[in-house]
Amino acid sequence: ATLSVNYLTAYRALTNAVDIKAGDVVVVSGASGAVGGATLQVARALGARTIALTSSADKATRALKGGADAAIDLSSEPDVAQRVRDLTAGVGADWAIDPVGGALTNQLLHALRPRGTVVSVGFTGGMQPAFDAFEIIAGEKRIVGYSLHRERDEDLVAAQRALVALAGAGRIKTGGDEDSRVYI
Repeated sequence: ATLSVNYLTAYRALTNAVDIKAGDVVVVSGASGAVGGATLQVARALGARTIALTSSADKATRALKGGADAAIDLSSEPDVAQRVRDLTAGVGADWAIDPVGGALTNQLLHALRPRGTVVSVGFTGGMQPAFDAFEIIAGEKRIVGYSLHRERDEDLVAAQRALVALAGAGRIKTGGDEDSRVYI
């Protein structure tokens, strides 16, 4: 069931809304949630470096155990952009996948490299994000939306096949904590 919603959303956001490449850096907000966790898994399976954003130290630890390359605990690390730059040798992230929205969207925008993109896939943190227009203009950055419900059936079937192949190869996993994850 998770492959047909959470992982499918993650996969298509990463391959349709944007086109990640191996070695790209992807920041994922809400990384301990269903879509965020799936996005971490899929981005890693596609060869990206991942930075998880979480709301607590415990969730950051779980994201790291789940395969994130780095994790930022927002409760103790308020400057997301600076921390992402620290983790990327001053460059910033190529992409940010954002199931949270709200005020976090602007922080993600600032964490991007020039010409980077935030992909909005949800709004658990609020439906009306405020963002810095200067950051968009000066950095030639983009904010795009993605909805699984706007996809054509044939595109979803192809994406589902790709996910099944990744799962079959053990490159993505579903389930609970690290000890109870089920590889499919």
